[in-house]
Amino acid sequence: MGYQDRSILTDANGLPIPQMWDEESDQFIPYPKVSDVKLTGRNVIKRRIIDQQEIRNTSSFASDKIDTSDFQSFSIYARSTLDQDVKLIPIKENEGTGRTALNVWDGEMFKLYGWSSNDIHAKIPGNTLIYHLDNVFPEIIAMPNFSIQARCDTAPTSGFIVVWIEGVPA
Repeated sequence: MGYQDRSILTDANGLPIPQMWDEESDQFIPYPKVSDVKLTGRNVIKRRIIDQQEIRNTSSFASDKIDTSDFQSFSIYARSTLDQDVKLIPIKENEGTGRTALNVWDGEMFKLYGWSSNDIHAKIPGNTLIYHLDNVFPEIIAMPNFSIQARCDTAPTSGFIVVWIEGVPA
């Protein structure tokens, strides 16, 4: 379909209503699931875990401990303007005993979150706008305390990485 002007659907007061484009009829139609949309009236909290961190060497660094007890649910995201790939892994924060790597059962064997090619890690390509880390680290959602560790295999780099958590308050 080439560009054409089409009228937006409105209610009796002239305000736009939720709608979608129907290819068959070549027009906008009311969105069928509007009654399924519920607004909770809750705010979403956004907290930066790693805030515009530059990476100048191949050593790893870790964020401060992240306490997720004030979230009912959350997701973790990363954005990189680095000119190199960056690897991220979650680290479990144990009360009184410090940090430990995570072992995860993948259905056949235990795998470790770590830096080697056999280990599980998120490899964020350079110049990535947004990367959803929940897909790589589903176990992190159930952890009350954790940190994120980051490392580049090649250095120095230019740019920075940002990692943040967004969620519904408890």
